[in-house]
Amino acid sequence: MLKRKILLSSVVIAALALPAFAAETEAPVAVEEAMVEAPEELEEESTIDVSGYLKAEVAGYTGSGTSKNAVGEGTPAGSERHSGGDLMKTEATLKLFVNGSLGEDSSFHAEVQAIMDGEGIDGYEHHRNYTQYDYLRELYIDTSFGDWDFRIGKQQVVWGKADGVKFLDIINPTDFREWGQNTMEDSRIPLWMLTAETDLGNNDSLQIVWVPDIGQINQIPGLYNPQTGDQGQPFVSLGTDAITGQYNGFLNIGKDMGRVAAAFDQGFGQFFPTFPTPVLSNFTGMTVSQFTSIPDVTAAPPLGLGLPVAPGTSGAQMLTGIVLGPPSQGGVSATTNLVSGDATYDYNNPTHMFEYMGDTTFATFNGFINMKTEYRVEDIGHDLTDHNFGVRYKKATDFGLNFTLNYYRHWDNNPT
Repeated sequence: MLKRKILLSSVVIAALALPAFAAETEAPVAVEEAMVEAPEELEEESTIDVSGYLKAEVAGYTGSGTSKNAVGEGTPAGSERHSGGDLMKTEATLKLFVNGSLGEDSSFHAEVQAIMDGEGIDGYEHHRNYTQYDYLRELYIDTSFGDWDFRIGKQQVVWGKADGVKFLDIINPTDFREWGQNTMEDSRIPLWMLTAETDLGNNDSLQIVWVPDIGQINQIPGLYNPQTGDQGQPFVSLGTDAITGQYNGFLNIGKDMGRVAAAFDQGFGQFFPTFPTPVLSNFTGMTVSQFTSIPDVTAAPPLGLGLPVAPGTSGAQMLTGIVLGPPSQGGVSATTNLVSGDATYDYNNPTHMFEYMGDTTFATFNGFINMKTEYRVEDIGHDLTDHNFGVRYKKATDFGLNFTLNYYRHWDNNPT
């Protein structure tokens, strides 16, 4: 902001005292002339304004239950459950806003914060670049040249004024760590960019946006750390749990299916080397539920194989991956997250992956042998042709209709 500092001469100070004696001096006109002629010096000086706030947020569960990809999910002990009143968030924030002028036509703005969540898991408890917990939220300069106003730096740009939706709010990515429970201003991830805007007259304007800070994506719970699936984060959704979940995520299920299938293939192949490879192709007509219902695979009349394995080894035990020894003794030499680990199956009340696949034939698993799955986000080139670029035309009519025309060439903020 600009602050005016007024310097008054001694003549003016003396003149201000004269009206008290006006009745005795008989020269009121002279006083008025002295006041008119008194020099006044105005000096403009640059100032910096600093403001901010300290905020605490506490959130808890209203009822008992289990979050997606919860700690302990899939283990014999069961998932880690929460009860009503358990805390999911203890967030403390110190935020500062710094504003100042840079000469007559320019100013700057900065927004910095110190923030932490005592209940947050790794990657969600404190500062991380390009999230809503970033130390530096905004830092830009406002200036003008000719008829154009420029804003250069780390900032947020919002196209569209509808509350609660993001139809046009596509320039900045979003931190969805709390999905829709955060304000859009807080959840929006600022980017380094240049905006230029000019008034075209007749209540219309033109804005140009150039974003060289590309490659930053929406922060979605479950996708920050694909190795853990952000296990324990309370807002992991069913969709991301199906991708990276430690128990239900295909990123892990694919590997487990391949490991189990390969173990069966290897184990059965030792006894029946003349069978075609993969051996599981011989079980085209047998489903998972049929195999797990075999009480003792040493005789295995449904299979007609007569496996020379340890007596009492059931199909459920082999499929579960309980290591009973080498394949020659009935073990599959592989463990898996696909089941709970107790070798029990209830297809009417499925809780793990194989129970959902009771009608699946073993031939299905052949395609998973030696399968390798991974989750990755491809890097984007930083050539000028790869930068994001947009134009917005805004118009306000005399009869109350306001509209914008927008064009934005950009990389999708959603991870692929």
